[in-house]
Amino acid sequence: LRLVIGLTVALLIIIAVSFIFISFQTIEATVLLRSREIEIMRLVGATEATVRAPFQLEGVGQGIIGGVIASLLVTGLYRFLSSQLPSPTFPYPVVYTINILFGCLLGLIGSYIALNKTATK
Repeated sequence: LRLVIGLTVALLIIIAVSFIFISFQTIEATVLLRSREIEIMRLVGATEATVRAPFQLEGVGQGIIGGVIASLLVTGLYRFLSSQLPSPTFPYPVVYTINILFGCLLGLIGSYIALNKTATK
């Protein structure tokens, strides 16, 4: 049981780091593609928060999509396994909420890292 829990935690960490990396790469590419617009926004007096907000929202949006997909995969896996094994109770709303919130957090972390690394300053 400890081995399975350890492998599950290791897999969760690998997936979380992968999601942060994907979000980071996407936001970094978007910032580089929109560097002209960012420059124009600064010239007209946009604050740093105004420049960063759309990119942070994009990271959160990616997280929401990832959380919804994860919830659907968990539900599908649960339904498949419940036909093979005795079915325990499954807390759907709790799992959906945790998946979506965790996805939002990872997307926000990825966008934060990308915005601090790229030249949005």
